[in-house]
Amino acid sequence: MESIYNYTLEKLENYFLDHQEKKFKATQIFDWLYRKKVHSFEEMTNLKKDLIEKLKKEFSITSL
Repeated sequence: MESIYNYTLEKLENYFLDHQEKKFKATQIFDWLYRKKVHSFEEMTNLKKDLIEKLKKEFSITSL
């Protein structure tokens, strides 16, 4: 499982577009990771539960 920190904003935007999600989700996640410094996807309260589950299956949140 790849760390989500390996993704640039642009790469994450492309990931969401490829998975039929809105591109702005990448900005939301960057805000959670780099400004709010969350340690899990469950802490990202403005994301839908199904998206959180998808992210948990595809990515890990590991410290830099």
